[in-house]
Amino acid sequence: MIVGLDISTRLIAMVTISSKDGSIVRFDEYAIPDLKHLDRNKAERCRAVADTGFQTEMSGVVAAYVEQPMGRQVKGVAEVERVVGAVIAAIPRETCISLISPSEWKKIVGLKGNAQKDDIREFADALYPVLQNSSQDLHDAAMIARACYIEGMSQ
Repeated sequence: MIVGLDISTRLIAMVTISSKDGSIVRFDEYAIPDLKHLDRNKAERCRAVADTGFQTEMSGVVAAYVEQPMGRQVKGVAEVERVVGAVIAAIPRETCISLISPSEWKKIVGLKGNAQKDDIREFADALYPVLQNSSQDLHDAAMIARACYIEGMSQ
């Protein structure tokens, strides 16, 4: 199985596809607990990633692509980078992990590198009708997983 992960400071969107035919096996979003009410710091928030439950779905996953945080606001990107690091640290060592930029995964799946949310949603819904009415994060995660699948097929 192959996983695509779209990560923010609030949640982990995860789509698992079959390495045999590229079909969706499962998809879900894992909320990262909001620790503000506990007066915990940003490092503690990263520790809370382990409490989301996403790791239990990593059993049997051979490869995962994680979207590389990008953006113009350094502070915002740094916040997401911390969470991405915590997610990567929680993934089992037997799973091959790679970071992939948004423009790179878009091009690999057949979209323009600057494709917008509506383009991604429409493209993903055509490939995976089961995602209709799902969040944009899950649509992105599905296309990230698809890029991993396509790259694996070409090797």
